[in-house]
Amino acid sequence: MILYSNIARNCLMVLLFCLFGQHNLSGQFFSTGEPPASVKWRQINTTGHRIVFPSYFEEEAQRMALYLDTVYPFVSWSLGHEPRKIPVVMHSHNARSNGMVIWAPARMEIYPVPPQRFASNDWLFTLAIHEQRHVVQVDKMNRGGTKVLSYLLGEQAQGLSIGRVPFWFLEGDAVSTETALTTWGRGRQPAFEMPLRANLLRLDERFSYDKSMFGSYRDFVPDHYVYGYHMVAALRKEYGTELWDNTLRYVADNPWSPAPFAQSLKKQTGRNLTELHDYVKDYLSLAWEDNESYDKATSTSSVNIRENDLYTNYRSVRLTGDTSLFALKTGIAQIDQFVQIDPDGKERIIHKPGFISSRSFTLSDNRIAWSEFKPDIRWGLRNYSVIKVYDMNTGTERAITNRTRYFSPSFAPDGLFLAVVETTEDNRHYIVILDSVTGEVAKRYPAGEDFLSLLHPRFTTDGSYIISTAACNEGKSIVRLEVETGKWETLLPPAFRDVTKPVATEDKIVFHSDISGTDQIYALKNGSDSLFRLTEVPLGAFDPEVSGCGENVFFSNYSEKGYDIVKTPLKENLVRFEEQDYERGIRFYEMLALQEKGVINPARIPDTIYSSEPFSRLRNIFNLHSWSPFYFDYDEIDFSGSPFSPGLTLLSQNILNTTNISLGYAYKDSNHMLHGNFVYRGWYPVIEMGFDYGGDPVVFQGHDTLGPGPLPGGDLLNLRSVVSVPFNLTHNRYISGFIPSLRMNYNNSYYHYTKEDEYRRGMFTGELRLFAYRYLKLSQRDINPAWGQSIRFRHFGSLFESENLGSITSLQVALYFPGALPHHSIVLRGALQNQRPEKYLLRTLVEFPRGYAAERTERLQVVQADYAFPLAYPDFSIPSIIYLKRIRSNFFADFGNNQNRRYIEEQNSIVWERETLFSFGLGVNADLHILRLPLPFDLGVRVAHVPSRNRTSAAFVFGMDMSGL
Repeated sequence: MILYSNIARNCLMVLLFCLFGQHNLSGQFFSTGEPPASVKWRQINTTGHRIVFPSYFEEEAQRMALYLDTVYPFVSWSLGHEPRKIPVVMHSHNARSNGMVIWAPARMEIYPVPPQRFASNDWLFTLAIHEQRHVVQVDKMNRGGTKVLSYLLGEQAQGLSIGRVPFWFLEGDAVSTETALTTWGRGRQPAFEMPLRANLLRLDERFSYDKSMFGSYRDFVPDHYVYGYHMVAALRKEYGTELWDNTLRYVADNPWSPAPFAQSLKKQTGRNLTELHDYVKDYLSLAWEDNESYDKATSTSSVNIRENDLYTNYRSVRLTGDTSLFALKTGIAQIDQFVQIDPDGKERIIHKPGFISSRSFTLSDNRIAWSEFKPDIRWGLRNYSVIKVYDMNTGTERAITNRTRYFSPSFAPDGLFLAVVETTEDNRHYIVILDSVTGEVAKRYPAGEDFLSLLHPRFTTDGSYIISTAACNEGKSIVRLEVETGKWETLLPPAFRDVTKPVATEDKIVFHSDISGTDQIYALKNGSDSLFRLTEVPLGAFDPEVSGCGENVFFSNYSEKGYDIVKTPLKENLVRFEEQDYERGIRFYEMLALQEKGVINPARIPDTIYSSEPFSRLRNIFNLHSWSPFYFDYDEIDFSGSPFSPGLTLLSQNILNTTNISLGYAYKDSNHMLHGNFVYRGWYPVIEMGFDYGGDPVVFQGHDTLGPGPLPGGDLLNLRSVVSVPFNLTHNRYISGFIPSLRMNYNNSYYHYTKEDEYRRGMFTGELRLFAYRYLKLSQRDINPAWGQSIRFRHFGSLFESENLGSITSLQVALYFPGALPHHSIVLRGALQNQRPEKYLLRTLVEFPRGYAAERTERLQVVQADYAFPLAYPDFSIPSIIYLKRIRSNFFADFGNNQNRRYIEEQNSIVWERETLFSFGLGVNADLHILRLPLPFDLGVRVAHVPSRNRTSAAFVFGMDMSGL
């Protein structure tokens, strides 16, 4: 069994070599999208980084360069490795908040707009530490066996080796570093550990290592940031920093080993991954059990009533009057939705929004307003955050702003205006007051001089002030803006603890904070610095809302099944909060800080001005990053035969994601072959050109050929070009797009011409493709969209003559509908194909009904019906071998009509022959992970029966969800 397991692992690693190493990387290599063509770029060169940024972003790029230079030696300390210089691209035209490190080509990408729901005080500083730690992790792979491979493979060798390291370590180690080196990292926040704490202390089931690593469709599993941080920190506490230093060294030295990460840990600790997982879970459980009891827990009453035990969240509660309550409902079983909850706990869905950008909403006079991401129609790295308003009286949704970067709207008391946070493309922050009907700007106030970001503005009850959370280098504070004068005032001094969503009553400010070691609701009396605690709940209280009469405070109370809305009397729970040590968490951050070089205060970093210069797109169009001593087509993956050929492959991709180039030489079937492909995405249309040269040209002979065909002469040459425009038309909750493309091809094979009875070399062909799609976004459990449509049109033929090839046209339509039960779906597909063959019959563009092999066809019509549904969510694990997450099935029935012309010699005529096609069957698929590889596999069997031919066939289904990476 051990020998078989090792062979299986190594065979799959060959597959990862071809796929994962490159698709941690997507398509040819991973692309996050393209920046707008209009952006002019500049660059700053420092010792460890080349920062590339839009010209208008100079000031923030200078700050990022300073941060990266400062943290460089600190971030490298505990892993004992100083990485090589890496490009850093700042995409300030993106309204999303994120950062990532990508290898092959190596680069760091930064989306600098501060998030509205992150507890970081300085977003850029946190990104500098977190993402630089990823650079250290990957660059540390450049040693031993991986370094040898890098001479053969380039940067993709390090991508391959880091792919042997689980995601939980990569993110957990980065979170540990940001926690140790700052005073606000996520490991210091009670809300960060809260989901894992709830699972360990409140659930009957102890999640296995595989379930913690790969997630579940049945239960909520804390993500790899939370799980990884606690694994990394707990094992650092037990074994020291050298544990992870040695582990990464071992992986780098032994990339061909079956499981180098697990093997190294076993050698150092004497425990395998499952045993280490159990050890950490036991340690955390015992530590958290010691501080589970409370002397006086807050008395609360539940508002919402759960229909099942599925993990579900009710957040951002809003009130109209004292009885009608609204909330944002999310969970593993539904997409985001606004719900109204009656006094008896019954709820009804009011509206399903699109992709909410600040996870909150506001309510006034039967109108709901929120901020929502809106993608650019063409550029993948430019998007917006617009304000949407839904009118419950008319049932209509409308965007009142366009191409804006507004977040966290709040209605004024009279409902006529909205206060929003604006973050401009140059990272300036404002409070903006909008007309709630037209979206026009009424007033605009710049943030305070020391503010790094603003979060969750809220009008006071009389509308004369706007209160908000502000982040600065000294921490987070509650501030107040006077609407009339634009003057800022600090109500709660800044400190390094989380403070969010302040709500003003007539005499106090109610807000959420983690100042006591758990997340609770507090009150600050107007005109006083006295702080009162309103709640004392075991896990966490969030999103406060005060009833109109001021008697009750409503909030979201966390449990192992998600957030529930509860209420408690406001005045009865006012307890003066005394400044003392209420810490109840596990203070890993203290240990982590001692193991690092020191905590960094960004406010004390001396200012440095770096020289900058223009960044030329043209001079940086080529970026050779990877190669291989064999030929492999990264764009057309085909494992029907050997995917490799002796030869050479060169790969280039520029750091702006706009240019991909591949060149290859292959020696195959005793022929020398050259291949090349060029893709440019920097213009509005995407341009692709490629060639294949070598081997014998094909000689196409017909049945009417009289003389012998020519001896193949010269080498085969194939030229291709594609022009396409990928339009992103995503709107509201529907993901949609339209992609027209025109493809042209030249092939210098030989074609026989009947009239002249001669062969001519070369033919131009063209193809028009139109693809449009629209589908409802999916919940975590959905197999298919509940609603959706797609349409695909293709027309292929020769450009300048039709004597030989003729043409073929196809139209394919797919319709998605909800099934009888949640997560069941009905899929109807229809396809028409008409071929006008001349001398040669073209390959079909439409699949035959399942159970049939592809056959000769001139006219083909196919209708397919599927009913897909989940069977079970077993979360079954055979440690280190298989983890089974879901079993699903689908019934299908296919109908078709195939027509061909046949010449009847006796009648000297041509007749159409028609065959009715029909099949039905059943498919059963499993979503699983094999050998703890990060790729989610789709394995299944499909059985189809063809009654007219009395034939039953079974087909093995194999797939990999590359998006799972």
